[in-house]
Amino acid sequence: MKLCIIEDEPISRAVLAGITSSMPGVTVEAYADPFPAIDACRRQAFDLLIVDQKMPGLTGTEVIRTLRGLSEYRHVPIIMVTADNDRAVKLDAIRAGATEFLAKPTDPDELRLRVGNLLDLRQAQRALADRAYHLAHEVRAATRRITEREEELIWRLARAIEFRDGHTGEHVTRVASVSFFLAQALHQPTGFCHNLFLAAPLHDTGKLAVPDSILNKPGRLTAEEMDVMRRHTLVGGEFLSDGTSDLVCMAQDIA
Repeated sequence: MKLCIIEDEPISRAVLAGITSSMPGVTVEAYADPFPAIDACRRQAFDLLIVDQKMPGLTGTEVIRTLRGLSEYRHVPIIMVTADNDRAVKLDAIRAGATEFLAKPTDPDELRLRVGNLLDLRQAQRALADRAYHLAHEVRAATRRITEREEELIWRLARAIEFRDGHTGEHVTRVASVSFFLAQALHQPTGFCHNLFLAAPLHDTGKLAVPDSILNKPGRLTAEEMDVMRRHTLVGGEFLSDGTSDLVCMAQDIA
């Protein structure tokens, strides 16, 4: 665990650094000037900060407020060390984001206990963040696998429809590609273009309900047979009705 001390007074800084650096698993960087300390915080992630209130250039409250403005330090514990018992000063520091207070002169045992407790809290925060990251990664991977399977099923269904109609499956690929390029040319959102690319090949789904005697008839169709053929659009819409996904709803409209 990495600890940053910002204290302009040399003896206090040495005492704070000496006590905390003796704690197991803790490394310490100590700064006399708040500005280089803030720069260091921007370059690296500290797990705990100890900040003096009265310093030249910036007060401890101003340092805390600056650090809380950085996304990496919104939840990092910060201890303010102060000899000032002014209630207004403490309230202002709490509003800025101070986690704990230590009075000067600092009691070594109290310092160790507070630092130890806050480092335990920080470890728990990091473990929770790591777990959340891994869970999010697993969810994205699972969602991607489901999407890939859905896309594979759609393409297989579309090609099966085309094979039944005596085609090789190239027709559905061309329809999908042309639909995609038209949507892009019309500046449609990326998600819409992708769904259209997948939904367009299902435009002839209703042909599954057309009898083979009509679908594969070598000569001209009679008026009654033509009526059956034309109804494949309505049947396709029925096949794809009541969908719960944007993709299936779009496929119904296309059919």
